[in-house]
Amino acid sequence: MNKAQAFSISSMLEILISGIFAALIGWLLIGGHASITQMSIEYENERHSLALANIFDSSPDIAYFDGYQYHRDVLDKTNLDKLMTTRQNFISNWQAKINPNSELSKSFSYPDSFAVIIVLDLEKQSGGEYDGWVTTLSGTNKTFSLDDFLNCLKEKINPDDIPKLFTLDSNLHEIFKTEDCKTPMYSKILDYGFPVAIRYQSDDVHAGLIKVLVIEW
Repeated sequence: MNKAQAFSISSMLEILISGIFAALIGWLLIGGHASITQMSIEYENERHSLALANIFDSSPDIAYFDGYQYHRDVLDKTNLDKLMTTRQNFISNWQAKINPNSELSKSFSYPDSFAVIIVLDLEKQSGGEYDGWVTTLSGTNKTFSLDDFLNCLKEKINPDDIPKLFTLDSNLHEIFKTEDCKTPMYSKILDYGFPVAIRYQSDDVHAGLIKVLVIEW
């Protein structure tokens, strides 16, 4: 082998190795960017879930008003009865009640989303289930069909799981079959909820819990 041939082979090896190295760096950079982007989207979804819960429990439509101010994290039982579906009604007619509440959706929903809000009364329990209220919300949807999604839920949800929504250890995203219905992003941070108070009367205030599931496209 002469010097020219040796130089040619050496150059080809250098080019080949450089190409492989560049491809590897590119793959790592693209993969890393995809991971960061996914984490960012997931974080935003969880943030939306927390924001929705905080806005809901301080809203004038829901919070207790003493004549001077609205009380954050103190939910008025009368308002809950008026704007949400009671546990008994939801369990007995969940396929109809799963449709978004149009009135509340105007105030609390995100675009291209479906959300579930559940309020539990931790001082009224029967057979492991707590008394409570539930509502669903949906904003202006341009990237998915709400009707198709709701039909999927009605087909996939196990009716025996509906009462579990009103227990402490339920996972909302599992009961609502978010993965079976091809939902790209959903929150888990409030599956177990956070504490609120529920005011029945001036001398009757119960410990409560609010759970929120936000699904976004």
